[in-house]
Amino acid sequence: MPPRPVDFDPAQPLRSERHEKFARLRALLVPRLIAAREAGYDDMTPGNAAKLDRRKDIRARIAALSGLDQEIIRDKRARIEARLMAVMESDLLRDFAIIEMRDHDGKQVGEIVGINWAAVRASDSSAIVSKFKFDAKTGRLVDFERDDALNAIAQLRDMYGFKAPSKIAPTNPEGTEGYVAEVRWRDPIDLDPPGSSDGAIDNVKTAAERIAALRQRGGYGNGNPG
Repeated sequence: MPPRPVDFDPAQPLRSERHEKFARLRALLVPRLIAAREAGYDDMTPGNAAKLDRRKDIRARIAALSGLDQEIIRDKRARIEARLMAVMESDLLRDFAIIEMRDHDGKQVGEIVGINWAAVRASDSSAIVSKFKFDAKTGRLVDFERDDALNAIAQLRDMYGFKAPSKIAPTNPEGTEGYVAEVRWRDPIDLDPPGSSDGAIDNVKTAAERIAALRQRGGYGNGNPG
């Protein structure tokens, strides 16, 4: 049985804003569950995300969006840029540290005693935490790793074209002087008429020597390239 025709133009945005955002994220190859939650389905489950992804209107819209190469590339670039900016600017200690006031020599001093992970999870900064380490006995989080901010800065620099071009000056093998190329002629060239006593210029002469000899014979610079 042939499939039923889609009753809308897939080149136009979907009527549901959440469906449209989901389709755009899926066209960017964002996983189904993540795309659904970013589109506004906060309580979406993996099974329901798969069902949403199979809707004929959404599949048709994803296919249409995937064909818009320039738009998709622009959206992908914006998504990568936003992620790198988050890595560069996020400061977990500044924004989510748990601080307790403790007495030190009669003065109340604030000390960092932990990280408010519930707040981190609910924020955009959750994406930059790349590794967790838990205590085997207590199950408490004891360490974590975040994405490298300096690496993010380097990638953003390259995206924006801020990286200075490398300058390479050709030198001799020792690196002490400028490189001088020597041109050798494959075949001997006889610049003298038969019977001349000067002989021929053989194939080990440099270009400068050959040009000088040609000039002496009047064969260079006066319409005869030799």
